[in-house]
Amino acid sequence: MILDQQLQFSAAQAVTTTADSANQIDMGSNRDMGIGAAPLTVLVLAATSFTSGTAAATLTVRLLGAPDNGSGAEGVYNTIAESGALPLGRLTAGQKIAQFPLPPVANGFSPFARSQTTAVVSASTSVPIVSAAGLSAGLFVSAVGIIPGTTIASISSNTLTLSNAATIAAGADVNFSPSPPLPRFYKLAYVVSNTMTAGSVNSFLAGSVDTGAYYQGGIP
Repeated sequence: MILDQQLQFSAAQAVTTTADSANQIDMGSNRDMGIGAAPLTVLVLAATSFTSGTAAATLTVRLLGAPDNGSGAEGVYNTIAESGALPLGRLTAGQKIAQFPLPPVANGFSPFARSQTTAVVSASTSVPIVSAAGLSAGLFVSAVGIIPGTTIASISSNTLTLSNAATIAAGADVNFSPSPPLPRFYKLAYVVSNTMTAGSVNSFLAGSVDTGAYYQGGIP
């Protein structure tokens, strides 16, 4: 496998209480992982063995993803996958404790855009639009100033009511999609059921030396 420091979530990170990975990874920049087109994989290893004063203590690893918030920063993180509760017997030094495939997504907007229109976005839930043709309640909304995960709550004539108020005022092209925004940013969450007295993890994105992977950067 091929590794570099920019693809690490955690490097011997101590996990004694619930915590996020020390690093998040932004897939919005070009990343050369060699030749081929194999997807990247998130690997999580126990760097040192876990111990706890509670014999039934467990560790759950979650892969979290967030879309671009419209200005090149992280939106709201959501859980993409998780390992399930891992008992102490699985958390020994050198053991692979979780593995998740990473979807090849960079720019944070759904590729299944159903419609686009020009809107007058203000810092409220009310958004006047040029045309409501093809739109319906429940569609996801993506635009500068719109909180990721926001949906159309209702439509009245050519005015939308959003599920979340926009954060800034801006004239904008607004995209509508039946699926939520796709991740651009990734991080891990380490969730312990009881305090650990020892234990650390290494976690990273890995590509195969035989098949490699190349990720084209998105547009922040």
